[in-house]
Amino acid sequence: MKFVVLLLLIWVNDPNDIALINAYKADAEQSFLAEDFSQAVSQYKFLMDSLNVNEDAIHLNLGHAYHQIGDTAQARTAYNQATLSSNTALKSIAYQQLGVISKSNENLKESLTYLKASIKANPANSDAKYDFELVKKLMQENKEDQEDKEDQEDKEDQEDKEDQE
Repeated sequence: MKFVVLLLLIWVNDPNDIALINAYKADAEQSFLAEDFSQAVSQYKFLMDSLNVNEDAIHLNLGHAYHQIGDTAQARTAYNQATLSSNTALKSIAYQQLGVISKSNENLKESLTYLKASIKANPANSDAKYDFELVKKLMQENKEDQEDKEDQEDKEDQEDKEDQE
């Protein structure tokens, strides 16, 4: 019986496939470290699409590579997939990156939501805490700027009324 299980495992997990997958993972990582992000995207996509590798770390790294080449739509897709991870540290990073993308798109409320999720997933993520505080501060500044602008408009309206009388 043990022999049958062993044969079944070997048949399902061909050692050649595992070696190929590991080689592509290493190549993708090397491309990323060499800052050849387009090549890294191609290699991570090959791992997922052609070799059927569905690993959380690959989704996260694919998101990083897309983000580096400026494709935030694809980066969001990859990061969203990584947020489904059971690895809390990885999940936290994915949420944090979604928060960073939202912040750069000036969607501060959405950014804050993602950063809260990041901290909830991993309270030890000090970078997410920093980003959270930064976004909160930006939101407060924007609120104050908006109030100042409204006050200025009210003052100008009042002056216009006085000039017309």
